[in-house]
Amino acid sequence: MYDFAKGDYKAILEKMPTDPASFRKAVNDSVTVNQKLSELAISAAEKSAEVSTKWGREILGQLNEVNAANENPTDYVRKIADLGTASVGSSADYMTKFAEIARQIQIDTLEVLLSAGNPVKANKAGVSKSS
Repeated sequence: MYDFAKGDYKAILEKMPTDPASFRKAVNDSVTVNQKLSELAISAAEKSAEVSTKWGREILGQLNEVNAANENPTDYVRKIADLGTASVGSSADYMTKFAEIARQIQIDTLEVLLSAGNPVKANKAGVSKSS
């Protein structure tokens, strides 16, 4: 097995002009971007969980109404039909809420990634001007 700490690789690295501060800055920038992206993902998961919980509770409430004791069998049929109608309407509303969460997380993620690229562009422009 080749030992990178010895031999040619170490000599090559020692001869390369490096700035430890630039490496630290790159690591810090990377950590900052990853932290922002993680916060966005957690926020989206929380919002999604809230919508799921609300939707689930609504469905359970409607099922409780269907389950209520009735002496007339036609009442059960009517309640089940009402449940189906209500479910179709609320499904569209909740799917719209999920789509809005997804759309917003995509926009926010793009903003974070674009803002993370700005220092790289500025650094590249500065290097080009100095060359």
